[in-house]
Amino acid sequence: MSARSAPRPLEVLRTVAQLWTPDAFESVAPTTTLRGGDVHARAAVDLYLPERPTGDTLVLVHGGGFIVGSRRMKPMRLLSTRLRALGITVASVTYRKIPERLGRRGAPIAAALADVVAGASAVLDALPGYGLPSSRVTLAGLSAGGTLALLAADRLPWVAQVVGVFGLYDFGHLTGPFAGLLPPLTTGSRDPAEWRRWSPMTYAGPYQPTHLLHGTADALVPVAQAQRLHADREAIGRAGTLTLFEGAPHAFFNTPGPFAERGIDVLAERILTLSARLDAGRVG
Repeated sequence: MSARSAPRPLEVLRTVAQLWTPDAFESVAPTTTLRGGDVHARAAVDLYLPERPTGDTLVLVHGGGFIVGSRRMKPMRLLSTRLRALGITVASVTYRKIPERLGRRGAPIAAALADVVAGASAVLDALPGYGLPSSRVTLAGLSAGGTLALLAADRLPWVAQVVGVFGLYDFGHLTGPFAGLLPPLTTGSRDPAEWRRWSPMTYAGPYQPTHLLHGTADALVPVAQAQRLHADREAIGRAGTLTLFEGAPHAFFNTPGPFAERGIDVLAERILTLSARLDAGRVG
């Protein structure tokens, strides 16, 4: 089971282009925007409060290859709108990306991670004011956001579970003239040992139950990454699930369709059954 690949530039361009096509859905506006962080972090979080909240909260981290993306990019608005309609409170987090960090000291991924942690912490502080419990929080990320969500979870012990959606879990798999630039740009180093330090695969992911969603036709991040991470976690007794989407490409939340609909269903099921699993004494 190989987790190495060289993503094709045309596939990258196709995925990015989907973000700029007109919406095929109506999105709701965020209820409010939270700010988090200090001189070492900068985070903005759009909070979507449902009319009839279930008490479940999703902290959602956007993708974009650590280069583009924001808390209001198309897939974030789609998920926030649809999950809010189910009574789930959604907090969409933004973070600093590689272009903002070029020429500065330190790894761009470190700044992004600090922002995600600060944003999630701002959500935790805000929950009591809305009458929402802090025990039913799910942290999820798409693509690069999946990387950050898994890394952030160990710094956020109050998060009950983590979800990685077509996430990048091993920087060492990125090869070729195009994708091979991402590890040194993201980690600020050409040393593969440093790439491993920032790869969730190295540590088998967080201690919290971790659910992975991945398309079998993903041409940017091979499904083998999710399969291997899940197998590694099972081998050391860490809880979680792996859900494969047969024939689904990378970034299947970019455009509404069968894959996006199934993804929403799976994500909602994981969030909405969290309290039942907590009551039963397990969160697997």
